[in-house]
Amino acid sequence: MLLAHIAASRPKPTKSSIDLINRFLKAQPRIKTPSHDSKPADEQADLSVRSTQAAPAIASESLAKIMVKQGKIDKAIEIYERLMQRQPEKKAYFADQIQQLKQPSA
Repeated sequence: MLLAHIAASRPKPTKSSIDLINRFLKAQPRIKTPSHDSKPADEQADLSVRSTQAAPAIASESLAKIMVKQGKIDKAIEIYERLMQRQPEKKAYFADQIQQLKQPSA
């Protein structure tokens, strides 16, 4: 019953729409790829640089810990140094964290 209703309510294809489809099929249009007039890969600017650098305003202790886990010790030390300036009351704690990061791993 539902299928009969759907089939009955479907519009019948008109001659003009069938002609349009037939012309399209005969023409067999193709999508052309754009020509690459851009620079070679070695000359292109690295667009990811800006997104991978932490802004000074978002430096946090959590971000420093993430950098340590990722093995980016120098970045973690930079963040702790910025935090020492922003939060002088925790200067001793951050200095201790920096000292631990500078110690060679056993």
